[in-house]
Formats: sequence, structure tokens, C-alpha cells
Amino acid sequence: MRVPIYCGETFEALTIIKVEKWGLEMLDDGCRFLRFAPFIKMPPPPLRSVHCSGAVMRDESVRICTIQFIRLRLTDLKSWIGVTGDGETALLLRSVFLPGQQSEVREAEANAQADMMALMLKNLSR
Repeated sequence: MRVPIYCGETFEALTIIKVEKWGLEMLDDGCRFLRFAPFIKMPPPPLRSVHCSGAVMRDESVRICTIQFIRLRLTDLKSWIGVTGDGETALLLRSVFLPGQQSEVREAEANAQADMMALMLKNLSR
């Protein structure tokens, strides 16, 4: 389920995340807080390096976003919104697009893949 996340101080919309089935079941069972870790890309280790001591994550580098979920009930519709006090980490969470944005996103991804394939073919023909 797509859930909008708002800032706890200003109630400004931050992002929209996908809460998996297990998370929704926890919320239905009475849990009101879920914690999410942002998706952080780590740089690959140098190719000539034998060991990768720099790629180890340290405890202070792990960021966790705690989100309080509030149920919305509008006639037959049951949905959730999330509120967090850690807006910076919430912006790092993997976001999803609204249904109305999906076609534009798919089109942009298809164009980017076509451009990449054309560039690869051009480089191979040299």
C-alpha cells in the first residue's frame, strides 16, 4: 500500500513509501510505529584493492527513520498516513510514485533505456 509521509513539525508532505503486507498486518494488530532504513548506495571498492576495509558500515552511519502511522477512515475506505520527526532520513527512503504518475515514469525509463542501448551500439560499431 502506498502511504504518504508527513513531517511531524510542519505537516509538510515529504514522500510516499510502499508499506509491505507484513507492515500493514503489524499496523492492523495495533502497532503504531514502524522503522525503516533508507536505501543508501555504497561506492564499489577499488578494482585493484585486495581488501575492502573502507566499505564496512559503521554503527553511526546507519540511519533509521521511525514513522508513526495514523489510520484514516472515510466511509468504506481504510488507509494510513505516516508522520515522522526525522524528515531528513524520510527523504532518503525509497519512494514510490502515485498511480497517475506511473505512465510518465515508465515512458521516461523506456526512453533512458533506448538512449543507453543506442549509445552502446554506437560505441561497439567504432
